[in-house]
Amino acid sequence: MKAVFRIKSFRLLFLGNLVSEIGNSLYAFAIGLYILDLTGNALTAGLYLGLGAFTRVAFSPLAGVLVDKIDRIKVIYLTDFIRGLILIVAGFIIFGGISDTVTLYILFVVAFLLNVNMAFFGPAVTSGLPDIVGEEHLQTANAANSLVQSLRSIIGVLAGAIVYAFLGFKWIIIANAISFILSGISEMFIRYKEGYVRHEVSKESYFSDFKEGLRYIKKRTGLFQMILLSLLLNFSITPLLSNGIPYLFRVDLNRTELELAVPEVMFSASMFVAGIVIGSIAIKSIRKTITSGIILMTVLFSFTALWFHLIYNGMISFTLFYLIFNLDMVLMAAVLIFVNIPLNTGLMLAVHAEYRGRVFSTLSAISAGAIPIALVLGGAILEYGNITWLGIFCVSVLLIPTIGFARNKKVQGLLESLDAKKREMALQEEETL
Repeated sequence: MKAVFRIKSFRLLFLGNLVSEIGNSLYAFAIGLYILDLTGNALTAGLYLGLGAFTRVAFSPLAGVLVDKIDRIKVIYLTDFIRGLILIVAGFIIFGGISDTVTLYILFVVAFLLNVNMAFFGPAVTSGLPDIVGEEHLQTANAANSLVQSLRSIIGVLAGAIVYAFLGFKWIIIANAISFILSGISEMFIRYKEGYVRHEVSKESYFSDFKEGLRYIKKRTGLFQMILLSLLLNFSITPLLSNGIPYLFRVDLNRTELELAVPEVMFSASMFVAGIVIGSIAIKSIRKTITSGIILMTVLFSFTALWFHLIYNGMISFTLFYLIFNLDMVLMAAVLIFVNIPLNTGLMLAVHAEYRGRVFSTLSAISAGAIPIALVLGGAILEYGNITWLGIFCVSVLLIPTIGFARNKKVQGLLESLDAKKREMALQEEETL
């Protein structure tokens, strides 16, 4: 992993992304609690989360086309500056002493604007990474970027719990705004790797470019099927983790911010360690790693739903539940990293540079398309049912993509082709040496 950090532009991207993601994590942790405390309504919290997810999905196809047409590095730092400005304006308005109702409306508007920018930022980073570090450093760079997600939660969640408990939500907004501004400054100095050649993209209309991206996906056997299975995977996991955990701790169990923060920190710490490990080893088979990882993740997720049912019905003590739940989160995080990094690396290698922005934004839009519905549905199940109902629903749906990844021949064929690509690159590297 040391080799990729010797690349100055990657260090700048890593540090800039880390700073902004810490601010994002601090904000994401606090906003859910704030809306629950403000309204006491799980459905309202679900609508807020659903709005953010829907916005990213809706704007991702447009963002992917534009990211392929303009300088991706400029997109990265400009979107961070814009997000910082949005939060500064929102912070001054909220500090002005407006009512809780108006504050809630402003937060919904801010969620929409932030996620529009996020729809551009994500594809720019994903599609630009190979041109910043080179294909030979992709697995290590992806593993390093996974450390950002881990560190942001370890630091951001703890900071979010402390700041929210002692200073209030308004200061969360200011801290997040500052993080975006600092990140943008760092990212302004990123440069492409030596020898980088920008691909000329046609001047056709947006819809023509978007359709071309879709045609590319359809030509890759198994890719579309894998996207649909990923959609179901996200749909089944998201409600229990995003809606269920905050509601269970805050409303059903009446626990503190710090007690809610600890499992998230444990999850992130596990991701951090797993990211270092996978960045230092060679994955022999992407296909076997992903297939077995998803099966194991389904088992662990099912146990999480079971612990929620037991504590909600008073069948186990909170101390026992808390210990088991934290252990479950540690194991799920490690498995998630061992699935995501090989998959993301393989897909980056499989897609030609000219199409990466369109393809990855379309992949993101389709695979995440069910998340807004899942978040709103999760809030509704909690509001009119309970955490047990939500757990049964999520686990039942999760069985569909789990079986699909393991049994679908086209998906298995695609994963095998990614293994072949890796073997080809390894042979080329040996010949070079």
